[in-house]
Amino acid sequence: MLSHSVAAALNLYVGKEDFDSKASETAQFVYNMDKIFDSINARSLKSEKEMCAVTENSGHVELSKEKIIWIEKCHIRSSKTGRKIYAACKNGWLITLKAFIGISEVLLKKRKFIIISRFSQDSLENTFPTIRRRGGFRDNPDVYEFSPTQL
Repeated sequence: MLSHSVAAALNLYVGKEDFDSKASETAQFVYNMDKIFDSINARSLKSEKEMCAVTENSGHVELSKEKIIWIEKCHIRSSKTGRKIYAACKNGWLITLKAFIGISEVLLKKRKFIIISRFSQDSLENTFPTIRRRGGFRDNPDVYEFSPTQL
């Protein structure tokens, strides 16, 4: 849904007379969010620019700084009243990107690269099914069942 191809398709249809011209703003939103997600979900050492590991020269930190400015300028308005609406997700993204910049600056002093997706909750969520599968059916392991399954 939030992908480069969706943004490109929206931009293509903006010129059509039966398509709302505000769709270009939506396309820009989709494009920016796609870049943010790609950057934060980098899973391999070598891949596309935003999808690769974070290094001193990968551009991830600079991209995050740009997107912080963009997010700070974004406003969500009520379709009924036209007033600005507070969106917790906006603050959440600002916290995430600022934390990403901070942790990158610290870790890149000691490491050549960072696979940033390892900092998300996905890795932790994928660990528990593995533990439950070990040693038979353990849908809700207690401490005693959990301990021997750790490597």
